[in-house]
Amino acid sequence: MYRELDRGTMYFRKQILSEHDLSPESYPEVVFKAIVYRLINKIETFEEFGKLPCMAEWKKFQKFLSKKKDGEEVIFTAAHQNMGLGRFCETAKEVLKIITNFTRDIIEAESLEDCFLLLKSITNIGPFFAWQICCDFLELKMIIFDENTWTCLGPGAKEGLRRIFTVNSEKEELP
Repeated sequence: MYRELDRGTMYFRKQILSEHDLSPESYPEVVFKAIVYRLINKIETFEEFGKLPCMAEWKKFQKFLSKKKDGEEVIFTAAHQNMGLGRFCETAKEVLKIITNFTRDIIEAESLEDCFLLLKSITNIGPFFAWQICCDFLELKMIIFDENTWTCLGPGAKEGLRRIFTVNSEKEELP
């Protein structure tokens, strides 16, 4: 599926573009929202809250999520593995502590891979989420890189390519 047709990606983009002019001053908010959105990835959770939470609303959003959990309501998407509320909150708090410098590092990254590695360096953000967030930043034109210079392959793409090519690398990189 093309990201442009993905319901979640369309929702995220619409929310960001309706609230932000995408000037450099708005980048820290957009980075925070991208991380929070992708780690939960359930539109209904954000619709019930009323929007993607901004940094100033973190505590209110955390209470909202705790109340949902206490009521045994679903917070996270069922489309992929999630980390649970405790780990999610730890990650969001970590991001809030470093948001200014982290955003600067993302914007000043020298390559798409560097941007990906910066995102992956955050606790509980693995390759899948780091790549999805990179793609969000590319689509919003917060970072400008040629998408054909580097990519993070998912397990399905890797398996498909292994069927075509012989891979003789300890890193499982394709020649």
